[in-house]
Amino acid sequence: MSLKIPVAHDFICGWCWLMVSQIRKLTLEFDLEFDFLGYELFPEDMAWPEDSPALVKTNRPKTPSRFQLAADAEGVHYPKIDRPHQMRTHNAHEAVSYAKRQGVGWEMVSRLYEAYWLRGQDINSVEVILRLADGLIAEPEKLRKAIEGRSFAFEIVGFDDAAYASGVYNVPTYWIGGERYAEQTLRTLRLAIQDSLQPNVAVPYADLHFPTSEANRPYTVINMVTTIDGKIISGDRDEHVMDLGSKTDHAAMRNIERACDGVIVGATTLRGTPGLHYPEHLARFVLTESGKLDFNSRFFTDFPEKAYVITAKNSEFSVPNGIKVLRFGKKEINLVDCLDYIRNVLGVKNLLIEGGSEVNAAFLSEDLVDELFLTLAPKVKLGKKTPTYAGGEALPRDKVQDYNLVSALPVGDEVFLRYRRKLGSEVH
Repeated sequence: MSLKIPVAHDFICGWCWLMVSQIRKLTLEFDLEFDFLGYELFPEDMAWPEDSPALVKTNRPKTPSRFQLAADAEGVHYPKIDRPHQMRTHNAHEAVSYAKRQGVGWEMVSRLYEAYWLRGQDINSVEVILRLADGLIAEPEKLRKAIEGRSFAFEIVGFDDAAYASGVYNVPTYWIGGERYAEQTLRTLRLAIQDSLQPNVAVPYADLHFPTSEANRPYTVINMVTTIDGKIISGDRDEHVMDLGSKTDHAAMRNIERACDGVIVGATTLRGTPGLHYPEHLARFVLTESGKLDFNSRFFTDFPEKAYVITAKNSEFSVPNGIKVLRFGKKEINLVDCLDYIRNVLGVKNLLIEGGSEVNAAFLSEDLVDELFLTLAPKVKLGKKTPTYAGGEALPRDKVQDYNLVSALPVGDEVFLRYRRKLGSEVH
């Protein structure tokens, strides 16, 4: 059975012309069915933007854009021809909706894109569309009637508000395995499809329970995904890191979150994962000294009553009205007092720490962590200064901490490890 992939697109978008090439290559590798969803970048009720002023010439060499790099990498080139300026695309999308019902949606899409990008034709003209449909649509006058009567207008989404409300911020946007992929490379799409086509596997930690916590703090666990060489990022610091673990790792993370009452992250982690969000029940805390945070991120806007900023008493920064700030310690955050408050005032019994490296180290160095979860990703990053599972200052030999292995589960090429702190001969 083929994998069905919805894709939001618009004909005048350069990334969508790249999409045509990607789809042709992907359908040679996989059994796929693409469902083309019409999204108009410039619907009829939107004014065309004013032309940007000409750039002042400088002595700087030309640098390629992200789009140019992606197109060059995939061998897609754009003929230097005149194309219609300020062309609407509603009629072209109407034609695709009609063709989909005739079982020739992809063929119609291909003809329309080639007509516009290779030959510079006005593909919003009904007469041009009918010529392109010759030999493809059995009764072209029915197609004309459908377009002129706007029979499928209810299927076509316009930017900006309606598109954003549906979760589409860029075209093309692919939906693969329940995730959105916008303006992505062929390699990223290929990996997402491979992941979706894998046979169903058990997600780790589906039935997770923790022992009773100590009275003065929550039962505290850390969960991280690292490369084989222990690194926790795939790019640079402050960059998006959600590509390190697989879809299974993300599902395992959600299972751990569901078993907890609260979660702590560092400011660097929050900046590096701008779309970070949590289940409704979780109290969420971010540790920061500078207060440099995006207070419009989902961390704060989803269930704002659950969000807290944690800092030291001497830290000087302001936050928007309504943001709750907790202060412990004078110059540095007192983690013992912090955990006592989280447990005994806020009622958090099980607390999850999700990095980064220095935050993990801060809790570990004070021996405030009961369990460690580690997803070992089949990758190697390298780098002397690349952050690992935990940074901080090295512990002396007599303070090295021991853990017992609770479980080890290989899933695909990843290994999911769970350790519990061992104190002497006792495990708590």
